Amino acid sequence: MPAVVGGLFTLWIFGSTLSLYSVIGLFLLLGIVKKNGIMVVDFALQRIDEGWDLRSQFTKPASNVSPDHDDNTCRVNGAVPLALGFGQDASSRRPLGLVIVGGLIFRN
Repeated sequence: MPAVVGGLFTLWIFGSTLSLYSVIGLFLLLGIVKKNGIMVVDFALQRIDEGWDLRSQFTKPASNVSPDHDDNTCRVNGAVPLALGFGQDASSRRPLGLVIVGGLIFRN
């Protein structure tokens, strides 16, 4: 839920309203966070199948943090043009980008 709160906080900071595009952004944000959680659990289960013990999953977490940060960096960079709001009819799509960028930044 910190991602959703971060997205809503970003809307508030930039003085944007809760519109259809921002609600779509919240649903998209929930899907992204869910997918990242599934990827982390899948990575841990894969390591356990390779013979790693369960305790080592928590003592060496740096190996599964990097792919998550790489994915988030790509997603944030992809949503920045939406958040900046360039082009025609950009003011209506701007809340979508703000929710995604703010939610992913506050999630980490």
